Amino acid sequence: MNSWKNTTSVVLGGLSLLLTVTLIGLGVSNQYLQKSLQEELQKNQPTINQGQLSQQFGTAIIRDMAAASVNNSKMKDVLAKHGITVNFTPNSNTNSGR
Repeated sequence: MNSWKNTTSVVLGGLSLLLTVTLIGLGVSNQYLQKSLQEELQKNQPTINQGQLSQQFGTAIIRDMAAASVNNSKMKDVLAKHGITVNFTPNSNTNSGR
């Protein structure tokens, strides 16, 4: 019975050692993958920033087109064709008489 306990202890110790080595290997692999993903994200960051800048320009252009469409029915038709409706409300904050 004593040899059965010794054999079990050796097998469980070896299994623990194997699991420890596996865990260390997975940790190193995870660090490599994180570093690789971080480098790829940094490489693509200028493209992401350029897209945000393009969106800001696009928004400004649409805003200017909407302002111009108040006096230009063709511009209003172009915006409507692309699903943009323009509702003009006169500015009530004018300083008339001052």
